[in-house]
Amino acid sequence: MTLPRRGYLGDEELGKKFDDHGHRTPAHFKPRSATSSWKIPRRRRVLLTLIGICIVYILFKAVPPSELTPATKPFDAPLNNNDPPRPGDPGQREEDGGSVSSEPPPKAPPAMDEIPTNDSYEYNGPIKFPLLTQSLHSNQALHYSWYNNAVLFAAANLQALSYLLPLACEMAKEKRNSVHFAVMGRSSVSVKGIQMVNGVDEESCPLFWHDARPDHASRSPDARMESSVITGLSRIANTFRPKVVITHSHDIDETFHWTAAKATAGRIGVPHISLPARGGDFMWLSKLDSHSLGAWDKVDVQILVQAPPASSGSLTRLLRSLQRADYFGDTLGLTIELPHNVDPPLLEYLKSFHWPPRSVHNHFTLRRRIQHGNITSEEATLRIVDSLYPKNPAYSHVLILSPQTELAPSYYHYLKYAILQHKYSHSAKKSLHRLLGISLELPSSTPTVDSEPFTPPIRSDSRVATQGTDKHIPVFLWQAPNSNAALYFGDKWVEFQSFLSSRLSSARRAGLKMHANLISKKFPSWMEYMLELTRCRGYYLLYPSFPAVKSSHAVLSTIHNELYRLPEEHTSISQSPKPISENPQNSNSQKHIADPNSPSSSGSSSSLDIPQEVELGSVELPLADSSTISSLLQQFPAGLPDELSPKHVLPYSQKDQTSPDLVGRTQAYMKEFREKVGGCGAQAQQQVVVEDLKADDLFCSEGEEGVGL
Repeated sequence: MTLPRRGYLGDEELGKKFDDHGHRTPAHFKPRSATSSWKIPRRRRVLLTLIGICIVYILFKAVPPSELTPATKPFDAPLNNNDPPRPGDPGQREEDGGSVSSEPPPKAPPAMDEIPTNDSYEYNGPIKFPLLTQSLHSNQALHYSWYNNAVLFAAANLQALSYLLPLACEMAKEKRNSVHFAVMGRSSVSVKGIQMVNGVDEESCPLFWHDARPDHASRSPDARMESSVITGLSRIANTFRPKVVITHSHDIDETFHWTAAKATAGRIGVPHISLPARGGDFMWLSKLDSHSLGAWDKVDVQILVQAPPASSGSLTRLLRSLQRADYFGDTLGLTIELPHNVDPPLLEYLKSFHWPPRSVHNHFTLRRRIQHGNITSEEATLRIVDSLYPKNPAYSHVLILSPQTELAPSYYHYLKYAILQHKYSHSAKKSLHRLLGISLELPSSTPTVDSEPFTPPIRSDSRVATQGTDKHIPVFLWQAPNSNAALYFGDKWVEFQSFLSSRLSSARRAGLKMHANLISKKFPSWMEYMLELTRCRGYYLLYPSFPAVKSSHAVLSTIHNELYRLPEEHTSISQSPKPISENPQNSNSQKHIADPNSPSSSGSSSSLDIPQEVELGSVELPLADSSTISSLLQQFPAGLPDELSPKHVLPYSQKDQTSPDLVGRTQAYMKEFREKVGGCGAQAQQQVVVEDLKADDLFCSEGEEGVGL
């Protein structure tokens, strides 16, 4: 080994002397003149510096921009309770008021395939739900799942969530359903944070919360978020089997969320209710059970309007009120029956008439009579009844409207609420099989020929008590049909067509004894036949009595007197009117059955005596201007009654003293009807088989004595 020369420059002999001895370098001796010994540490420093710069660059590039900017939310609690606390979080305070400063441990650098290349949504890794499993396996939630009455709310946008939350909380407090709320979307606010911001807790809002947000939600594109919504809702549905999924429309919530919720609801076979406005405008949904909500998208309402001649002004007013109403996304069919002679202004208006409102489509049906001259009552009845046939009698219903009617913007809110409550709820399926339909009008007089003044019943009257309690919306049951503004259920409408077919055939038999009409000729002729079916079956309509409440401002419909015209069939001259008794009450054997084609019992032998312009006699009420029924629910917070008692059903007229009991009245009238109109002999009064959607049991063929059980 060559020693450094600098230590022995002065004496070569001494250097040679030391060559003869074993060389030992002192431990403290470190030569500083060797150039090669300085190169090693300098290279290491440069290399370590470069490595450190690379690591710092990678770490800063991997952190999302949202972590480097200050929070804009009023509350930003950690998404996961197990996540390390952040400095300055509201929850990181000692009990004595001092703050706790803690820095989160450094995270490992992400894999190269997870490092974003820009600041947009780019993460497309496998979908994981870090917090969903815990709520799905909650013992309390699983206990309620056995009741099979779950309703699922879902929201991805915090604003949409705050709009839905009051409705969900109110439904949970009603305790009719097991209410679940799925939190989705890209927000990092925890469920507890959401509850704190919206001012709710488990006691005031007993919901089952599900945090169904995926991992890396803030960096996920819409396609991944849509897949996460489908997967999350499917997992919740597999566990709790909801009857309905409720979200906001895509105008309020995220589009990917609305699309995924609609697709998932369709796949699992439940309705998807998409609310176009705040949930507070639909608080009546909280009064419905899961059975009725399950029929939400199956209900199909078909509007039928019959216009008499010279009625362009009144019909235009009705159509405008229909367009102003709020249908919250539902599409209603519309059929308008026009007379042979149509006013030119009406035809011009119909050219620009758009239906459904606020829709890209324009579809409604116009039917114009081509027959010249006057029509009979039978022809007019067939024309209106044959106009519509429900495609699904269980869910397709017919809304009859008169041109004299004007509707409130909120009429459809109440109508659909009443349909779901009294046709499809769990309690209605047991007790309301005789409910014929729902009226939107509170008449001021009976529809009979004498036009008796009518006052709706009050709760203090024990004989005809209204349904429900003081906190329920006041309604009552009445056997009088309605042609101004009433919905008839599809199954009853099909039965009415079956009844009418046999009834018109029996009317042509010789020797049939009948007396004058019971229904006034101010109303269309089909009302007489509907009254007969109503009395034979013991049917009744649900009428609202809340318009008569002084403090109520929830009038759903009003009937105008001006521009009124008689129905077309009642302006014609009867060709051969049959002689009738001046007083139908004189004959006990004929006091129940009427001939719709005969003149009224006012003593006139011809409808020519009735002027074409008469006073309808309706009491006009100011309509509610709101598009919702929130004010009605504020006044009557219990909503519609859960059950309607058939014990308190008003007869069609106060003069009907056959029996105070509905069953007694029905049996007495059906017996006489089958004998005198149905062609059944005296031996055919035994109980017969009643088929669904048919009225054949009320009529007998020639020589037939009835079909027994």
